[in-house]
Parts: sequence; structure tokens; C-alpha cells
Amino acid sequence: MSQIVEIRGLSSPAEAEQRAEDFRIDDVPVEIAQVDDGSFTVRATYPDDVHIPGALFSHSTPGEKQHPPPSNKKQKELGLKGEVLVKTFESCQEAVPGGFRAYHDPVGVLTIGWGHTNDNGRKFGSGEIWKKEECDDEFAKDMAIFVDEVNNLVTVSVNQDQFDALVSFAFNVGAENLKTSTLLKKLNARDFAGAAQEFHRWNKAKGRVLPGLVRRRACEALLFLSIPDTNFDGVPD
Repeated sequence: MSQIVEIRGLSSPAEAEQRAEDFRIDDVPVEIAQVDDGSFTVRATYPDDVHIPGALFSHSTPGEKQHPPPSNKKQKELGLKGEVLVKTFESCQEAVPGGFRAYHDPVGVLTIGWGHTNDNGRKFGSGEIWKKEECDDEFAKDMAIFVDEVNNLVTVSVNQDQFDALVSFAFNVGAENLKTSTLLKKLNARDFAGAAQEFHRWNKAKGRVLPGLVRRRACEALLFLSIPDTNFDGVPD
């Protein structure tokens, strides 16, 4: 036996693709089909040993059952695009003989290595010097913290580009700011286009618009929309 789970009446290919992402668990087959009235149906066939809350069983006869998509959301890890984006904007500073010395960022926050601050993880003092390996190690730990935060805050399925953009955003502005943001509200309401527009609002630090934040937000928004921006200038390639 297999479990047929489907959702009907979707109005566009983009909406169907977003809903199809909800169905994709352990590489099960997922179909998107356009029906006679112009709407779209998303259908997935799960093995009978996979528990899908609310799903009914059938003998692989498509179209017999209609159910909402499964509610479970796979946990994600930071992808390569996200890591490169964060490192591009954070850089590993301030280079001195023997390693990298703590410095103050443009708004006065004590920082070391790949944007690490005393808000998370290992503590450090003014003038402290870390070796490159220490900077890399703390970067990995910082990313693990914000990967967990984003996984916990996002309640809808997102693709890898969207997830990477959100981790970069959260690392820069803080998980609490992401938690209370309109960006997250729109995202969790499946307003993906609206969420993408919200990145640009976060371009200030202590009330001042900073060119670096303008460019970073533009790059994050482009990544969220899977629009190539290989030189990270905030302009589509």
C-alpha cells in the first residue's frame, strides 16, 4: 500500500511549486499537474511506513484522495552560497602579525574574525588576537547557532537559497529582530515575494543608513529569490 497526498485548486505554477516543496520528504516522488479548469494539483506518493498526519491509504490510485500537505518541515543546514555571502560581508579582520585582532565595527561593536561578537559563543577582549583557525572555528559555531534559530523561527518549507539568505540576515541583525520582523511574518504566511521586499528595510545601524548594509540586504534579497549575483554588488548578473 501507499499513501496518496494531494492538494488541488492552486492558481499558478509558482504557488504549485511552493506547495510541492512542502511534500518533498526523503525524495518521495512529487507531481505537479494542470487540470482542465486551469488550476494546478500537487500530488505525492509516500511509502506506507511513513507517517503522514491525516493521510489516508490507497493502492496507488491517483486522484482518489485529497489531503493537506504534510506538516513536518525538514531541518536545514547552511549551504555554500550562504557561507560565501556571510564571509564576503564580514571578512576576517583585523589582520595583524600572528593572526587577527579584535576591532570595533562601524557602529562601535567589538568584533573579531568573521563578524564574531560577544553576543554569542566565545568571549574576547579589546586588542585580543586570534589565529585564523580560531576565527574559522568560531565562525562555524556562530553559524550553527543561527541555523538553529532560523530553523526554529521559520514554520514553512523554504528552499536552500531562501534559508541561506535568512541565516545571513539573522546573523547580521540578530535572531530577535528576525523573530519580530514583518519579513518573518510574511514568510510564514507564504508571502514569499513580500518577504523578499522586507530585506531592504534593514539598512540602518543606530539610525544611519550604511552603504554596506544597503548592499548586503540587496544581496540577501537576490539570494532569497535565487537571482544570481556572483560578485555581491547587489545587482542581478
